[in-house]
Amino acid sequence: MFPGFVLPAHANDAALKHRYMVMAEETGAEAFALQQTAIIGRPDSRPMLASIAVKTLVLVGKEDTTTPPEAAKVMADAIAGAELVVVPECGHLSTMERPHAVTEALAVWLT
Repeated sequence: MFPGFVLPAHANDAALKHRYMVMAEETGAEAFALQQTAIIGRPDSRPMLASIAVKTLVLVGKEDTTTPPEAAKVMADAIAGAELVVVPECGHLSTMERPHAVTEALAVWLT
């Protein structure tokens, strides 16, 4: 699954893949299966997004194919005042692929 979660240019990044594999191993197959079952069975939360009344940041990797920027924009547009940040050169694993860019976006958003 790793190559589908990262920017194609990062698919052969051994250090990044190692961190991903360690995370997957620590989670374990049973927990992963439970997570996937929960994701597949969860209700669509888009109708309730308009009810969110707190400061909101929607952050997405520009090359995220799991939750594409277009889907993130739908979420941000549905939440009044939400800020959308699209992290360049990044897939779905934004905090692992571009930790400094994500941290910077969070720091700016929190100020």
